[in-house]
Amino acid sequence: MREIGSIEEKVSALDIEEGVRKRILDLIEQAKNAEATHAKTVKDMDGSVSSLGQTLDKTGSRLLQMAATMLALRG
Repeated sequence: MREIGSIEEKVSALDIEEGVRKRILDLIEQAKNAEATHAKTVKDMDGSVSSLGQTLDKTGSRLLQMAATMLALRG
């Protein structure tokens, strides 16, 4: 985000047509919004992956318990 802010400052200081400057600043704003959306999506996915990992751990543990029980009953 720091790089985008730096670019934004440089664009504001350039001697260019106001319409072009506004369009560039609009594109920079869109890039910031896309970056924020991406960061939120990654954070949400991280929570989902963590939850999935916990579920798989529980399932694996229960399968081992069932296998041990079946071996004990069979023996």
